[in-house]
Amino acid sequence: VGLGTGWSAIVSTTASAFINESPSWNWNILNNMNGELVATSLPDLFDGIIMNPINRDESNVVLNTSVWGNTSPTTGFPIFAISGYNCGEFTSNSGAFYSQYGRSGSTGTAFTSTDLSGCNSTFSLYCIEN
Repeated sequence: VGLGTGWSAIVSTTASAFINESPSWNWNILNNMNGELVATSLPDLFDGIIMNPINRDESNVVLNTSVWGNTSPTTGFPIFAISGYNCGEFTSNSGAFYSQYGRSGSTGTAFTSTDLSGCNSTFSLYCIEN
């Protein structure tokens, strides 16, 4: 079974909160690439705890890596709503800009919010099928 063609990254900018801009899903549950339950709804995804990590790539390989996001793990809204702290609206790879990142192996708030890093860092993105 191949992957679908419509995907959205879990990132937030000054103009766009992921939870407001997210696709109109008609899902009752969100599973990771290994079929493990992550959340039972969009609000559940952003209640501060996910049931299993989103830590597998499109080939189902386990990754424990840093992940860009700037999205609050408890609200789905931007952590930083100023351009210099969301990689210039996620259009810059300059070390002069920063953004919040999370860890793919986490099931707590660190899944989207661990620390700040310069935008010249190469991190992954969480993507959810539309």
